[in-house]
Amino acid sequence: YDEVYNGIIQFSDEIIFANEAEWTEQEHGQIEVNPTFIQVSDTLGNVIKKTPNLLDKSLTFFKNGKPRIVQNSMLSSKSVRQLQAVFKNTQGQKVGYISIAIPLEGSQIVIKNLLSVLLIAFPLILIVLYYVTRFITTKSIKPVRVLTQSAEEITRKNLDKRIDLPVKKDELYQLTNTINNLLDRIEDTLLREKQFTSNASHELRTPLTSLKGTLELMIRKPHDSAYYITKAAACLEEVNRMSVMIEQLLLLFEV
Repeated sequence: YDEVYNGIIQFSDEIIFANEAEWTEQEHGQIEVNPTFIQVSDTLGNVIKKTPNLLDKSLTFFKNGKPRIVQNSMLSSKSVRQLQAVFKNTQGQKVGYISIAIPLEGSQIVIKNLLSVLLIAFPLILIVLYYVTRFITTKSIKPVRVLTQSAEEITRKNLDKRIDLPVKKDELYQLTNTINNLLDRIEDTLLREKQFTSNASHELRTPLTSLKGTLELMIRKPHDSAYYITKAAACLEEVNRMSVMIEQLLLLFEV
């Protein structure tokens, strides 16, 4: 616009064309490839001069009085992007308008082609993005799967087994270490439970064996009353001992 405004046209009290040869340049004469349409009008919109590529057509004249207008218009049933600006003389008085337009067909073709490319490329991008995301996700959760599988393989029969710690000391390393520590505590608890059960079994079996032997001796052959009283007292003592032990065991189980 500035080149056309300053180089093609000069003005004082009236519009004067400084360089007539400028109007015959290729871009102003052709209409097939990237044409530029220029039109000069007076204050009433009457065409004073226009580029040859306009032929018998004229650019739209906007009468809203604004000093500068840029909007789309129609030229021979084709869309153009048009700029209309006011010419003023040295006293600041309006003496006319210059209109410059370029066709939108090329831009519309570019946009249409871009839309076609996007319609084809967008699904492909989504597919590629899906598989890339799936690959990254699978790779990132693989250590978690290994950890889960290793934890599931540890049962009561192999509590001494531990999960291998990752090389990288990240959150997964901390989680694995925590699980191993938990397994240590569980194993220690079960070992103490096993030892306690063994000791309790021995402590209960001993008085039962003694009680059984005493009762067998009492019924094997007749004895005097003093003998029965002595043996009955011994049996009662063993029963009281087992009763205290059972109460202690129940108390431990409740805890």
